[in-house]
Amino acid sequence: MRKSDLVEKLSQELKISKRKAKLYVDAFFETLESELLRGEKVVFQNFGSFEVKEYHERNFFNPRTGEKKILPGKVRLRFKPSKKLLERINR
Repeated sequence: MRKSDLVEKLSQELKISKRKAKLYVDAFFETLESELLRGEKVVFQNFGSFEVKEYHERNFFNPRTGEKKILPGKVRLRFKPSKKLLERINR
C-alpha cells in the first residue's frame, strides 16, 4: 500500500474529500517523524511500536584474515509489532 492508496481508503472510510484525507495522513506522518527525531518511542496499542535505537561502536575481528576493526556506531529505526498484530498475521 502506498501513501496515495491510504489517502484513497481513508477518504472512502470517513466519507471526506481526498484533499482533507491527504492533510490527515500528512499530519500523522509529520507527527510520527517529529516524535522519533526527538528520541521518543511511539506506541500504537494493538498494532506495535516505533523506536529509534542507537548502537554504539564495537570491535570487530575477522577470523579469516585476523584483521581487527572498529565497527562504527549507528542509529536504526525499529518497529516491534504487538502480540495481537502478530496473532492476526499468523492465523
